[in-house]
Amino acid sequence: MKFTKGVCTGIRHTKSGISCQDVADFLVRRDGKAAFAVSDGCSSSRYAEDAAALNVKIALDLLTTDWAWNPKVKEEDFRRELVKRFDKEFGVLSRRMKTNLDEFSATLSAVSIYKNDDDVEFICISVGDGHIIGITDDFKPFSLCYPYNCGSKPRSTMFTIKGEECRKEMHVLLGCFNRYSIPEKEGKRLAGFVVCTDGADKFLMRWPASGADYLRKLAAETVCGIDNGQALAELIVQSDYCDDDDVSFVCYMQDTPELQAKARAFLNGQNIRQMPDEKIDDIPEESPRDSEYLKEEAPEELSAPAVEETPLQFPDELPYYQPVLNALSRRNMSGEELEKEGFCLPGMYFEMLLPLVSKGTLRYENGVYILNKNT
Repeated sequence: MKFTKGVCTGIRHTKSGISCQDVADFLVRRDGKAAFAVSDGCSSSRYAEDAAALNVKIALDLLTTDWAWNPKVKEEDFRRELVKRFDKEFGVLSRRMKTNLDEFSATLSAVSIYKNDDDVEFICISVGDGHIIGITDDFKPFSLCYPYNCGSKPRSTMFTIKGEECRKEMHVLLGCFNRYSIPEKEGKRLAGFVVCTDGADKFLMRWPASGADYLRKLAAETVCGIDNGQALAELIVQSDYCDDDDVSFVCYMQDTPELQAKARAFLNGQNIRQMPDEKIDDIPEESPRDSEYLKEEAPEELSAPAVEETPLQFPDELPYYQPVLNALSRRNMSGEELEKEGFCLPGMYFEMLLPLVSKGTLRYENGVYILNKNT
């Protein structure tokens, strides 16, 4: 198993002299159990960084126990046990520091893996606005545990200190690599995960133009033992897509000969695109330069589906959204309606529409997206 992580203080905190309130870590036991987690401390909480660190510790400790891997333990058992541990540990901490629990608000996204005789099992836990992303065996990302506060219903971020409310809203997913059916990706197999806080998620999954390219490269590099995680975290912080937030993520990838061959081919393909005059010999014959990896890496080559009416004029940097914009020019629609009518990919309307909202092209009111006519 291979891991890469990155943690970087956001620009807003750097300017204010505040330390990073994101925590990311992983743990590998001698018996083969492993877990990795990220937590985002809420900036308005006095002890946000302490809360994030404690969340990660609780998750790593619990998810690598024999209890967690008992086949009799189900989703609701994880919810109850985690909330029990959150209540106990944060209760002790709040009494010691003589403050209330709200000062320890933080999210949590965690995954644990364990290899049995014929498969690799996994446990995913998500509380709040972090994202657990699955990576296929051709290094393509898809959502496994979606951020709690994303979707058509506006709601505030969930935190681990919320007790019974946290238990009800906690996302728990149990599965196996070989038997997991990946939505919309028939024939592809699960090969790894990326867990990230919302600062990284805004760049990696909600920026359709290029975020997926960075995710794919991160996954392939992790398989090959190339640790560029910290460099990627610093790049995300400097971008316009993390809202000056702190950034943290952990990438885990399986380590098989087949996956290593695919990763080397993918990365060499990347080099060919960037340096066409250089000769690179380490490309397996089964992965030619015109493979599907390379065909789908250049968003600038894609074009939006044709529409019957004359399109409105919108910024050049948003070519993917023309069908959405034309639809909304006729009437206001919810994200679910846009998906149902084929204007957004299934399960992806939030990622597709967020850049438009951020740029002021759309606004979200009363459950529907509204086109700003003066854009």
